[in-house]
Amino acid sequence: MRKVGKSFVEIESKDSSEKLNINIYDSIKHIDKEQYNHIVDPDNPFLEYEFLEALEESGCIGPETTWLPYYIVLSDKGKIVGAMTFYIRYDSYGEFIFDWEWARAYQNARLTYYPKAVVAIPFTPTTGVRILVHPDYSFEECAGLMVRYLIEFCREENLSSIHFLFLTGREQVFLENLGFLSRKTYQYHWRNRDYENFDDFLDDLRSNRKKQIRRERRFLEELGLEIKIVEGEDIKKEHIDAMWRFYMDTHSRKWGSAYLNRKFFDHVFNNFRHRLVMVLAREGRKWIGGTFNLVGGKRLFGRYWGTTSEHENLHFE
Repeated sequence: MRKVGKSFVEIESKDSSEKLNINIYDSIKHIDKEQYNHIVDPDNPFLEYEFLEALEESGCIGPETTWLPYYIVLSDKGKIVGAMTFYIRYDSYGEFIFDWEWARAYQNARLTYYPKAVVAIPFTPTTGVRILVHPDYSFEECAGLMVRYLIEFCREENLSSIHFLFLTGREQVFLENLGFLSRKTYQYHWRNRDYENFDDFLDDLRSNRKKQIRRERRFLEELGLEIKIVEGEDIKKEHIDAMWRFYMDTHSRKWGSAYLNRKFFDHVFNNFRHRLVMVLAREGRKWIGGTFNLVGGKRLFGRYWGTTSEHENLHFE
């Protein structure tokens, strides 16, 4: 490997009969958007080019942050056939898989835990594919090339460890076979069991729970609140303005610091609106609460909730 600035440039794999080339970049801007998006899992909007670009362009990741992005790209005669996004991390905030005990163990052993490498989506604890491989190519071969390359990169950069977060079961087994250790936990997903409407969903619940939900919904109707779903091109700047207020209000109540900034919301509005679904509550002519969601394939990912006006049961509606 040859190092130029922050990037490792082209090498030829000796393990592949295809003689694939592997490159590493420190910005998504150096990668062909159309080719890259062609291999992204359609159910995972968080690895699409536009989402990663929004994180970079807004400064939520990159220089001056503790998330330094790198993109390993596998190509065959100029065609992208595999990709893996990872980050050099200088802390563990925003990962949502808390590894403070590992950091403490390193410290007790007088070893340095940070920096480390993390294969994940910044600030986004959603399960999904982390190692992208074109369906016409062998997953085991291509993923193996990229993971071994990542290991070599981490050795050269003196990183303490590599962490894959919120990955799929297939990837977990694959990495275990390469010697990675697994940490298993639980994450709850709601699945649509062929419900055609909300009443179908309620009919699947126990009688007391069904009555409770209906009572809560009537309560909000009696308050005169309007609940509106807007998505794609129907989302206007006023909706993004409102969601930004809700997002900041949520963080201020928890005495936390926001991972995202206004530039990120504006960039997503301008370049990734086709993946957005917002559920907003209005009182009169004023937006008072809402959720910021992304859709990929047949999956909806709820990311952020907030309100500037307290109303009982509004969060669940």
